[in-house]
Amino acid sequence: YAWGAGVVALALTLWLTFLALKPQKPIPELMEEAKAYQARGDNVSASILFKNIVDREPQHSEAHLLLGKAYIATGALLDAEKQLKRARDLGVPAAETVPLAVQILLDLDRHEEALKALGDSKLLLSKVPSETIALLFGRAYLGVGNTVDARTQFNIARTQLPGPAMAGLARVMLQEGNTEG
Repeated sequence: YAWGAGVVALALTLWLTFLALKPQKPIPELMEEAKAYQARGDNVSASILFKNIVDREPQHSEAHLLLGKAYIATGALLDAEKQLKRARDLGVPAAETVPLAVQILLDLDRHEEALKALGDSKLLLSKVPSETIALLFGRAYLGVGNTVDARTQFNIARTQLPGPAMAGLARVMLQEGNTEG
């Protein structure tokens, strides 16, 4: 038994050494592979690859951003929030990170924080379509019970994003007790 255990241990050691010395794929190649997974909707595989990239290259802002998006798609909202904050700290424009971060806050029912984040970033969000920001404001206002401002924001978004805006208006009517509307 001792001899057999020694052989197994030696084989395991050699295998782990082989894996450790095996050359890793270059970062650009990993990025392309991860983006391809994400484009196909396989966000779990994409998040594994993006996580590998940020572990190897912690200053890779695009990988942090895309990892945050993959985490959002898989429902890992707290991890997504961390990655988006890191991406913003590394220089990714607020127009790319803040709407996603606010969406996370709204999904976590942290409506007041979402309103604060939107208000603090209003000037930075000038490149984001106003109807997208209006939807986020509408959801945040609805979450804090301000149906008047929520209705206004959903009406702003209605021309360009009719589906989500009408759903928001329906939720406003429900909150106001207007079930027939």
